[in-house]
Amino acid sequence: MYNILIVDDDIQNIKICESILLKNDYSVGFLLESQLLIDRLNVKKPDLILLDVYMPEIDGITLLQEIKKHKYLSNIPIIMLTSDDDPDLLSRCFDGGAFDFIHKPVNDKMLLARIKNIIDRNWIIKQVEFQKESLEISEKVISQLYDQILRDLNRARKIQTTLVSQNFPKSSHFSFHSLYSPVDMVGGDFIIFDRTQEDLIEIFFGDVSGHGVSSAMIACMAILAFKVAVQTPKSPSQNLIQMHELLFPVINGIHFISAVYLQYKPFSKVLHYSYAGHHPIILERSNEIQELEGMGTAMVLFSEIHVEDYQISLQNDDKILLYSDGLIENFNQENEMYGLNGLTESYKRRKEEKDFELFLQGLAEDARNYCLGNLRDDITLLLLKQKS
Repeated sequence: MYNILIVDDDIQNIKICESILLKNDYSVGFLLESQLLIDRLNVKKPDLILLDVYMPEIDGITLLQEIKKHKYLSNIPIIMLTSDDDPDLLSRCFDGGAFDFIHKPVNDKMLLARIKNIIDRNWIIKQVEFQKESLEISEKVISQLYDQILRDLNRARKIQTTLVSQNFPKSSHFSFHSLYSPVDMVGGDFIIFDRTQEDLIEIFFGDVSGHGVSSAMIACMAILAFKVAVQTPKSPSQNLIQMHELLFPVINGIHFISAVYLQYKPFSKVLHYSYAGHHPIILERSNEIQELEGMGTAMVLFSEIHVEDYQISLQNDDKILLYSDGLIENFNQENEMYGLNGLTESYKRRKEEKDFELFLQGLAEDARNYCLGNLRDDITLLLLKQKS
């Protein structure tokens, strides 16, 4: 049974939280005197702590920081309780290592949803630990990536930006530009690349279904799988198949991944690619916009993945655009989807923009305006220009 400890000097608030949790089959303990918390934790470690910010002896933020200093206690997820709306206070809670926060008076649905989110996260972490043991890569690489995952989960509001590559290679022959606009605290979009040879840049661009902590965790796992796949030379489709086989035993039934794998040869001016249930790549050539052919099944949706390899020879000034679901799966007040047509029209209106960062921001702005700001998912964009 999941064990939750409530630390609050307000007995009425303890009773409210206790009543909600007991009705949903949680084991509940409580503590009124904050100065006794560390001793209590050393005796019995709960699965989760609900910690009030303002208490007379030792305030909640000080206790939070003290807990995170203890190696044995630091991995206990902590949700802060407060009636204060001060943004600086919220920032201090997250900086101190809090997983989440809930405003008082406590709403039962909000409390249960936040706790379920933590339980789901812990389950996924256990699955990652199992998968970590089965992957045949060095212990050092796994340790670094796994530690990074845990650190990012403790700073959930920042996790997505760490998954979107922005420090792309620089060259007079090509340029990369990316944009990430999150709709929520965390999500499942990702861009990862590896320059395995001088004339070969491998790029994995994808979107995990849904959003939230579980999607972000699976995006991390997909990046881990990519780092395994690029260690041996293979075609884009073969890399997708290998990553699918690594991820399917762990992720099956939780989410699916739509992705596209690119092998870009800037000096040879060749682009090899393979779709895994992703939206078509957009090519701009000589002021004309077209979709690059190809199709394939999404990753970890079924036990087998069916993907193929495609190739296109690039010309000087060609532009390649990759985009996630969040850009096109938006609806206006008439419930009409923005779709690929909306993106294409936006691209045509803005393609003369010379500043590619402003160009990508403009594409995102048009999609956002179409749905009056009611985005359903993160927007992630990657633009590649072939120069010479």
